[in-house]
Amino acid sequence: MRDTIVRVAHDLFADRGANVTLDEIAATVGITTPYLQTYFTSIDEVRAATRSLPSVSKGGDDVRPRAEPVA
Repeated sequence: MRDTIVRVAHDLFADRGANVTLDEIAATVGITTPYLQTYFTSIDEVRAATRSLPSVSKGGDDVRPRAEPVA
């Protein structure tokens, strides 16, 4: 469940920026906010967990900077 919450939150943050609440994440996942809070007690904890996921644009392309090849 924790992974699902993180993936959903990541998508919501990507679509809407920082203006996402625990209530919105919980509703999108299909759980209650108190149940979500058994995994994350604050929106800041959710944001921190999403930072481990790669940044992806809406088109599905990885938007992280590419490393330059070593010559």
